[in-house]
Amino acid sequence: MKLKSLAALAALMTSVCAASVATATELKYASSAPSNSPWAKLIDVLVQDTDTRTGGDLKIVPFLNSQLGDEATVIQQVARGRVEMGGFSITAAAVVVPELGLLNAPFLWDSTDQAACALDEHLQTSLRPYFEKRGLVNMSWGETGYQRIFADTPVETVEDLQALKIRVSPAKGSVDAFKAIGVNGVILPLTEINSGLQTGLFDAAELNITFGVMTGAGKLAPVVTRTDHVYLPSLTVVSKRAFDKLPPEQQEVLMTASVPGPEQRRTVQSVEAALTQKLVAEGGSIVDMAPGERDRLRDEMVKSWPQLVKDIGNDAPEVWQLIQDAKAACSD
Repeated sequence: MKLKSLAALAALMTSVCAASVATATELKYASSAPSNSPWAKLIDVLVQDTDTRTGGDLKIVPFLNSQLGDEATVIQQVARGRVEMGGFSITAAAVVVPELGLLNAPFLWDSTDQAACALDEHLQTSLRPYFEKRGLVNMSWGETGYQRIFADTPVETVEDLQALKIRVSPAKGSVDAFKAIGVNGVILPLTEINSGLQTGLFDAAELNITFGVMTGAGKLAPVVTRTDHVYLPSLTVVSKRAFDKLPPEQQEVLMTASVPGPEQRRTVQSVEAALTQKLVAEGGSIVDMAPGERDRLRDEMVKSWPQLVKDIGNDAPEVWQLIQDAKAACSD
């Protein structure tokens, strides 16, 4: 009789455990971030916080290093609900929400603080409908850094920049900005920069410090000119289809478990500072344009803004106004 009772208890415990496992929801998180990057560390915080606060009922399973595919492809899968969530660059996010491409406009912000204020305190709310109608929910903004010019020699003047064969980001903001100064760049994704530099397809690249150093591009083009012509936010999004299936308490956890934008920026900026030191220690250099030349670059590149709004189309005029309103609200 005792054995039968023990067997029944064991069966009951097994069934309870099985039910517990069955009710756990798993969300695949896609990212192009390398496993040793600052973004991977931030993702790990999100994973652990979500697991702890839901008692294991909601689990985020990260897939780093583009395991699920390139950014532009995967974010479309997120919008369709085939991948539940992920972290993306603005360039990739604009494949699904075209108006986000406006955030890649050259010299859009007066400072990083202004950009952070506008994104966190204004655009997080005002842009929500534009995400949702494309099947996404924006959890938080992050940071990738500023675009700079990696080359073999300093870019001292606008004319120096015009003389280069330069790799330009696929983002419409970058393409239009360089066209405004008379440069038809070689448009290639991050994954093809090193091979392009090695084969001479181009001799300079528009790139941010973190990716430039971590991918080895800084060794091929070791002179980095601080043009800082485009500020690059990043973002964490979840499929609206997947989000709407979660109970309200899990939705709340998911939206608040993500590392806040200010902390994400501090993390990335700290790593960027360390990687800058690494680049210099390995023989590279960080330089500025000649006095007055960055102002010249800005004055010419901002002329591309109307063309960018036109090229993006859709609701771009409305979103551009929202961005300008947020910028004004965050001005000193």
